[in-house]
Amino acid sequence: MLGLGLGDPSAPVAPARDAATVVLLRPFADGPFEVLLLRRTGRAGFLANALVFPGGRVDAADAEPAVIDRLDLTADPRALEPARLGEAPERADAARALWVAALRETFEESGVLLGMSRTVDAGALDAARDALNRGEVTFAQALERLSARVDPARLRYVARWITPVVEPKRFDTRFFMARVEADQTARPDERETTQSLWVTPARAVADADAGDAPLAPPTYRVLLTLARCDSIDAALALRDSLPPVIAPRFDTTATTLTLLLPGDAAFDATGEPGAARNRITLVDGRWRSEGEGF
Repeated sequence: MLGLGLGDPSAPVAPARDAATVVLLRPFADGPFEVLLLRRTGRAGFLANALVFPGGRVDAADAEPAVIDRLDLTADPRALEPARLGEAPERADAARALWVAALRETFEESGVLLGMSRTVDAGALDAARDALNRGEVTFAQALERLSARVDPARLRYVARWITPVVEPKRFDTRFFMARVEADQTARPDERETTQSLWVTPARAVADADAGDAPLAPPTYRVLLTLARCDSIDAALALRDSLPPVIAPRFDTTATTLTLLLPGDAAFDATGEPGAARNRITLVDGRWRSEGEGF
């Protein structure tokens, strides 16, 4: 269901494709805040029916000058520097493409266009999004139609997860976080996503624990952490420096599906038995987490 097949350990390691996902935080009258989750279509080959944050893989067009020119760097002229994502100077194009992919995928999948430089009529915004999803225009052309630029500084880079090496389909995913207005709405694209849901992190975790909300391990861990935050400001303050690279690996000695994370005594086989545990285990179709952070 969640695409964790462990793959063939004897097969060559598949490259991890760059991807970006965005955690949208919306003020909520009856709690600290809500996050946006989208349900992936049941036809998806990866994470079918799972609830996910908006996002997806980087496209070649995400690094093209036409779309980079539509980014508004007024608030932070250094926003696109590769070091902001922990990348080397020679990966500058790839780093810029990650910011673009985060903005583009959020717009494509949810209809939310972050950091617009001007107010745009809702009908025009929907039309541009629909044309983008039909492949009639590029993201740069959609922004040009709207006479808008977008500000990547609206995004805060908060996490990085890399799919285990034994999986046949792998992603190097950067997680971003962004605040939106209390009246922000979202609409699934009806292609990759079929439902949009604003929910408190605590409710999402409770639903997952009850078996009512299928979540991928990184999504579950992010929501667990956000559930302990009492405000959007607290959530955005979780990361004031580069996040660590989390590259889980499967525990082949476990009797249940277990992902070992950095900090677990068994992660690099150097810890002592009974020492720190930082892992996610699938029990009766539900994830159980030991340890904190993302």
